[in-house]
Formats: sequence, structure tokens, C-alpha cells
Amino acid sequence: NIEYKDTIEIEGGTIGSKFDNTTFENTALVLKVKNGLPVKANFAVFFIDSIGRKIETTLDDTSYTINAPSVDATGVVVVSSIASQIIKINMNKTEFNDLRKAQKVGYIVKVEGKDATSAIHFTKNDSFKLNLGVFVKGNTIQSLGN
Repeated sequence: NIEYKDTIEIEGGTIGSKFDNTTFENTALVLKVKNGLPVKANFAVFFIDSIGRKIETTLDDTSYTINAPSVDATGVVVVSSIASQIIKINMNKTEFNDLRKAQKVGYIVKVEGKDATSAIHFTKNDSFKLNLGVFVKGNTIQSLGN
């Protein structure tokens, strides 16, 4: 089994600072994942506040299966078979209020072979790409200045 953990910093503050003076109707976290690894992966997301603490959320025990692309006879990924997989997580107001404090979004990717003795052939061209978006439907009040 192999586990990879990384974080993405929210540019310019926290998730919440992007939505000051906003009242929410609906909120969704949308993840676009491209698995360029030769095996399927389990993917989980977590959130970190400005002082480095993990924010407890209802997503903590949720993981997603990310499908593997095709591989050739030698086990190398067929690049043309890498496809985006979209994960949309709808959030209620309480869940989003928890995430407003997030300054970083973390993720964990876990992969494993068929069994404990099966090798996985990784190459330098293998990849796992993630794009993250927060979509909000609501109202905002902004000052345009003088």
C-alpha cells in the first residue's frame, strides 16, 4: 500500500474570506481529479485552519474511489485513457461555516496492488492531478468605493 498526502493553500486568505458579506443558499465543493496512476486510488479530502490545525468536518470519514486509466501490456498508463472524474460535494450551511476557516485543503491518495505481493509499476510520467472549486449561490453586499 502507498499513501500520498499533500495540501493546496487557499490563495489570499481562507475560503471564508472569499465570501465576506455573503448569505448562502447553496454551496458545493467540486473536485476535478485526473488519475494518471496505473491503479485505482482512494481519495479523501480534509481542511486545515490558519494555525495548522485540522478542521473537523462531516467529510472526515468519506473517501472516493478514483478509477484507473488503461494500461498497456507492460503496465504503463495509456495517456489517452486518462479522464477527469468530477466529485461534487453539496454542503449545508453548517458544513460550509466549518470550512470558512480553511486556509489549506489537504488530500490523501491511497493506492494498492491486487494483493500484498503484487508490484505496481510506477513511472516518472505517472500523475495524479487535482483542481478544486467552491461554488456558492447566494447574495452579497459589496462596496464599490466612491
